[in-house]
Amino acid sequence: MKLERFKFGDIIENGWASPDNPMRKCIFIRHSKKTIEVTDGKGQFWEIYHDKENRNKKIGTIFENPDLLEAAE
Repeated sequence: MKLERFKFGDIIENGWASPDNPMRKCIFIRHSKKTIEVTDGKGQFWEIYHDKENRNKKIGTIFENPDLLEAAE
């Protein structure tokens, strides 16, 4: 499976997190070697494992779909 490359501001659904995990939907910041750095948009930052298994997927962008993050709360 091809590694998906995200852009700053993409809203990511973390495939490694369970559906009731508050860190499941987040905003992409940057790529690292085998992780991506993300934020919740409220000051919390963390890294998510991201490799060719590719469980993370883009569900929108913060610029076009900011309501996607609100639905996660």
